[in-house]
Amino acid sequence: MLRPIVFSENQVAYARFSNRINETGWAELELVTNARQLDSTQAYYAGYLEGHLTSHLIDSYRKSLGYGSNGDMRNEQCKNYINFINANVVFVQQQIKVFQLTGIDDGYSNLSNSKPHSKLNPCGVFF
Repeated sequence: MLRPIVFSENQVAYARFSNRINETGWAELELVTNARQLDSTQAYYAGYLEGHLTSHLIDSYRKSLGYGSNGDMRNEQCKNYINFINANVVFVQQQIKVFQLTGIDDGYSNLSNSKPHSKLNPCGVFF
């Protein structure tokens, strides 16, 4: 468990990640956000840290679904999943979670100059 964090005024989030999959079967991500920031800002940067710190696990997930590193969809399961995501993206964009999802995608892609936004790429980090 993270010790209580004292945030500076501009600090949004703090995270600690421990990949213990080979020892325990679990990866551990602990994340704390600054309650003085906007909810959307907290969600975005929490997602950004999650995407950045777990990018190697996201790569493994994508590969197991048959998504090629060059962006091609190599199997029917992958195509079906993308169709599902695209069909439901409008609903997802209406939720605060969209900021976290865009943060995960930007963190995974290591977009260090990114600011909180809600333009979700439905095939980004997920495919």
